Amino acid sequence: MTNKNNKYKHMKKLILSIAFIAITTMTFAQGNKSYIEVTGVAEFEKSVEKYIAKVIVSKELIYDSHTGSSTDTLATTINTLTEKYFKKLTTTNFDTKKLKEDKFGYLTTGFRKEGKLLVFETASEKEYMKLLSVNLDGTQIYNRYAVYKLTTNTATELAKKAIENAKQKAQVVAKSTNRKIGEIITISDNNQNKSKEVLYYDNLGDTGLYQVIVRFELL
Repeated sequence: MTNKNNKYKHMKKLILSIAFIAITTMTFAQGNKSYIEVTGVAEFEKSVEKYIAKVIVSKELIYDSHTGSSTDTLATTINTLTEKYFKKLTTTNFDTKKLKEDKFGYLTTGFRKEGKLLVFETASEKEYMKLLSVNLDGTQIYNRYAVYKLTTNTATELAKKAIENAKQKAQVVAKSTNRKIGEIITISDNNQNKSKEVLYYDNLGDTGLYQVIVRFELL
């Protein structure tokens, strides 16, 4: 029985050794070409296609200064609260008919009390600012987005500039190791002609970055 176990252990070690050699050879065959991978960038001016805002009207947002919590006593119904909000918006000459209710969307917000989700889309920055400037107890700007669009010609030019930027970076790195770059092996470009970004105070710049990841042969 002992000899049989020893033989079995020996065969197992032999099989594992052969498998290890095969894996090592495969890895060497795949990795025998040296390369350098860098990210190239090109700056572009953002072109806004439209702005989107989602407004919550909810009893849960009504704050009672006496109890320090939300309460229903300051608004009899959501319709009453919505009317108050619309009335305040009209003082800025805002067209409230452009606010569209999303009933299903409100159910996904997590608010427990009765309410509404109102969606507004516009290409006008001035009109968008009117909506954002109005505040009322019981309402909240839930989301703010901007949709940016690149034309096909613009995207093509940006891709060329980003690849050239990647080439320059790769040359600098390669030179620091006394080597040179060769042909491009792969290019990864995940940019889209249209993008939707959440608006925050710290990303309101007029420019964006077009990025590509380029892998060069290292000579």
